[in-house]
Amino acid sequence: MEFFLQCDVSKADKVKMLIDKIISVYGRLDFAFNKAGIEGNIASIHECTEDNWGKTIGINLKGIRLCMKYEIVQMLKQGNESVVNCASVGGLSGFASLCGKQTWNSWINQNRALENAKSGIRINAVCLVLFALQ
Repeated sequence: MEFFLQCDVSKADKVKMLIDKIISVYGRLDFAFNKAGIEGNIASIHECTEDNWGKTIGINLKGIRLCMKYEIVQMLKQGNESVVNCASVGGLSGFASLCGKQTWNSWINQNRALENAKSGIRINAVCLVLFALQ
């Protein structure tokens, strides 16, 4: 059975509802591919507004964190599962004028993989170049 469920990944209750729906339909969660992110407005750190920072971090960092939170809770019950997060090469090398983007990339690419390795949950990132700087 295939289904579509729109989800605001910056809201914990919406993400939990999504994962609960997946479990109710399929009975388990063997893998997850998380791709939610925005560039935000291009600005240097001293010109980046609070709204720009908050929206970028709210979707790019908080959204991925919430997805992994509820995915991992289910996966710990099952064992030996896999999460792949879509990230940007900015998390490896950085880009000027994208004030909120590097924070979430670094957090995804390294820390969660180390944190969950002993539990048998593999977490990897596919790092893409998704835009061209002008």
